[in-house]
Amino acid sequence: MALGLTGCQKDPEEETTPKTSGLTGQWVLSAFATKAVNVGGTDVDVYLDFHEDGTFVLYQMLGQGWYTKYSGTYTLEGTLLSGKYDGGKAWGSKYNVSKTSDTLVLTTENGKEEYTYKSTTIPASVLSMSH
Repeated sequence: MALGLTGCQKDPEEETTPKTSGLTGQWVLSAFATKAVNVGGTDVDVYLDFHEDGTFVLYQMLGQGWYTKYSGTYTLEGTLLSGKYDGGKAWGSKYNVSKTSDTLVLTTENGKEEYTYKSTTIPASVLSMSH
């Protein structure tokens, strides 16, 4: 009976290691709900950078101007992605993830919104225009 119990114990490292399997990389938003990326007549430009350590940085520009930089942590459990911004505020939704080598599709948990990202390298101009 003791062997069965020790086999069920969780590895302490497993509890603290973020689950990020295969999500790492830099992505640019290329489509929203299969339409061109435009919200209420305003162009939207979004770059995501998922790091292996479970952190992310998001660069977002609405219309013209500069990019707003957001950062925080994320977890991928199976195909369900969730996250929190620095400061502790949770994302507006959890996302079901579908991924190929160059495409990342995030669908809101309720299935109403779908965001398609393409693999990219975030341009230096984006990094320098972020606040």
